[in-house]
Amino acid sequence: MDQRLDEPYFNSWVETPLGLLKVTYNHTHIERVYFENNALDISHNTIHNQIFNDFKKQISFYFSNKLKSFDLPTLPVGTTFQKNVWKALQDIPFGTYSSYMDVAIKLGGKEKTRAVASAIAKNPILILIPCHRVIGSDGKLTGFSGGVHRKKALLEIEGLRIDF
Repeated sequence: MDQRLDEPYFNSWVETPLGLLKVTYNHTHIERVYFENNALDISHNTIHNQIFNDFKKQISFYFSNKLKSFDLPTLPVGTTFQKNVWKALQDIPFGTYSSYMDVAIKLGGKEKTRAVASAIAKNPILILIPCHRVIGSDGKLTGFSGGVHRKKALLEIEGLRIDF
């Protein structure tokens, strides 16, 4: 189900131990979650509906180590392949990680590793779609749109210790 073009979207921000999260949502689902360095338009187009209130509560529990999986409606916008990759990321359990190659193999073959990495880099819903749980085949932390330091911190919240 694709979003309705006439349905309004709202933006709100949540302060977390790792910085400001910007959330884009409507009355039925979350479309984007990402770290933002500045909230210059913080009062713009904000409404605190049930979707946002549930997000705020669950993200707070996650950062307090009281929540291991999210129960929030999401609708990430992307290609069919990207959506398949993002769905595969949601199968990586809390407190574990996978490599880009492992995800590619799960989706049909290691030759898809670069395409998988590209789709992961475009993940529009950070944390809820846990792209931070994907690391390099060599065990090293690699790219994260929120910054590798945040990726490391998210893994540590989940009980993992991985060096850069």
